[in-house]
Amino acid sequence: MAYLASDKKRQEIPWVSYRNEDGTVTEFASTEAPPKADLLAHGERRTMDCMDCHNRPTHTFDMPEGAVNREMGRGPLQFLSPLYPQGGD
Repeated sequence: MAYLASDKKRQEIPWVSYRNEDGTVTEFASTEAPPKADLLAHGERRTMDCMDCHNRPTHTFDMPEGAVNREMGRGPLQFLSPLYPQGGD
């Protein structure tokens, strides 16, 4: 997903482009505030990421040491990932 913003704070987004799985591209343009020709020709096309919509992460990120210590305090660790053997060997 790529977009062009028409303001410095990237709050006004008059143009969005989406690359489909088959490689085709679909473009969308605002009908209320269409992108200007100069923006389309020379604007900074940005790849959309989480922080474009959210001004901060929406969940906490624990440091590994603290997370492991907290879980160990709750009892034996359970490894439910397929990357870890489930007992035996």
